[in-house]
Amino acid sequence: MFWIDIRSQTPIYEQIKQRVIELISLEILHPGDSLPSVRSLARELGINPNTVQKAYQELESENIACSITGRGSFISAEPNMRNLLKDRKLLAVEKALLDGKKFGVTRPEINRVVETVYREGDI
Repeated sequence: MFWIDIRSQTPIYEQIKQRVIELISLEILHPGDSLPSVRSLARELGINPNTVQKAYQELESENIACSITGRGSFISAEPNMRNLLKDRKLLAVEKALLDGKKFGVTRPEINRVVETVYREGDI
């Protein structure tokens, strides 16, 4: 379920965080589901436990996960977590569009990118 790309420019903790978010969006992880323990995931991936801990802390700071002392880390019990994450992505797209507009990116250029992403995407 988890893997890392050691050749990626993306930090390992960020890869773990993004994978959790992806698993939620694919409805593989659900509210209340437990995440692997820090030690077991670190061992499985061959990385330092502090790296996994940092990913989990980031997820907690964004209210995507929560930890319970002595029990572990869990996907937040928010029933609409998938929709909340989707809304965050839409806000990020909106910000990118506004930034592009400031730099003169045209609607036809945007439409071309959207068509390419949805035609070639693996969604």
